[in-house]
Amino acid sequence: MLGVGGHGEKHERVREALRWLGAPPTLLALAVLVLNDHVLKQAAPGVVTGKLSDVAGLVLAPPLLAVALALLRVPRVSVVALVATGLGFTLVKSTAWGVNAANAVWSVVWPTQMLRDPTDLVALPALLLSALVGRHERVRQPGPRRQVAVALGALALPFAVFATAATSCSTPQGLQSVGVVRGNFSGPPGGAEDRIVLALYGSTRSILRDGTIQALNEVDSARIDDLGPRLGRACSRAYPQQCWRGAGGRDDPRVEVSTDAGATWVLDYAVPAADITALRKEQGESCGEEASVSVQDLAVLDTPEGAVVAVASGNAGLLLRTPGAGWTRLGVDDLQDRERGAPTPDPDVLFTPLDPTPTPTRYSSTTGPIPRDNPTAPAPPPVPCATSTVITVSPHPSNGTPFPREVCLG
Repeated sequence: MLGVGGHGEKHERVREALRWLGAPPTLLALAVLVLNDHVLKQAAPGVVTGKLSDVAGLVLAPPLLAVALALLRVPRVSVVALVATGLGFTLVKSTAWGVNAANAVWSVVWPTQMLRDPTDLVALPALLLSALVGRHERVRQPGPRRQVAVALGALALPFAVFATAATSCSTPQGLQSVGVVRGNFSGPPGGAEDRIVLALYGSTRSILRDGTIQALNEVDSARIDDLGPRLGRACSRAYPQQCWRGAGGRDDPRVEVSTDAGATWVLDYAVPAADITALRKEQGESCGEEASVSVQDLAVLDTPEGAVVAVASGNAGLLLRTPGAGWTRLGVDDLQDRERGAPTPDPDVLFTPLDPTPTPTRYSSTTGPIPRDNPTAPAPPPVPCATSTVITVSPHPSNGTPFPREVCLG
């Protein structure tokens, strides 16, 4: 009799877990996860679609895990499933050893490349919704609706397994975007200034005029919602003849420079072959293919000493050129480990992307090309304004209040 009772208790735990999996909010999370991973991420890649998968996955994972735990006769199935999901998600997203261990274990049964990104931890409150759904199904009174939920859970089970396995296999993109923006950043010097900003797995960092990299806090990051278009080449605003462009291929990131506004180009920097080999050995294959290390985007920031050039190079990280030190490469892990910045002094100041590619003046036989990084070269004289007026600019309410701006009429 004891064996029969234990067998019946196991079946009841399985049915309870299946009701949790077949509940409407869980099924909605499953649909969102599949739609987001296979449609929305390709149509509109970015922070929103990236975090949406985490939220949907945290609603779906506990009941899916609960089914497996119930089959193994683990006591307090719902509590263990919720705690295990939250703890596992935290370790994978916040620690290198956690994500490496998860990739190694999961890849035994399915090709996997999960990514470490501490900003994904903002999705953890989704576990509360999953817990509420599970509690509601546990106390549901016997009747046809309970039977329907069990049937829906059993039907959804293979799709849930496939969805969670497929979403865990995504080729890492690395550093994709850089741009020059103007605004009142955290800390000194205060007031409006230009910086290079880079976006990496939902977080942002800025590069100051001296080449220092500073991680931005949440307020700064929220105000920077546009880095401008991704570029194949970018030019200095002060000396438009001076331009840089991406070259090479998927496995050979190079940067070329022109001092005659793009009429001719020469190699300025190439990632050493030994670095590429080490990256390939460290990363291996993700979802059956090698991660790209090609040039994705460029930005140029003018300083009195010369141009600071930032190049987003996928999984090769950031290629950074400063007037005093030349070219260096910072890997993705190096960029992720930077500390957060100070509180923002003025959250009402609007950040705006600058024109990334001013129209350059072509090479002239009379003036010749302007030498690179020549701090003594005179800046082009300002164009006089015959008539000006003051207009009121009204940004989006989340970005600040209306402010006056003088514009030239001709």
